[in-house]
Amino acid sequence: MEITGHTTRKMFDYYNTVDKDDTRKAIERVEAFFVTVYQKR
Repeated sequence: MEITGHTTRKMFDYYNTVDKDDTRKAIERVEAFFVTVYQKR
């Protein structure tokens, strides 16, 4: 909630409608980012 700026749990839950495909895509992007960062070292 700190990241999204929602002040109540009710509002966070209302807008938190991510499906499993979206979650998988986000994880793939984070993994790709870390691979890029660590390859530059």
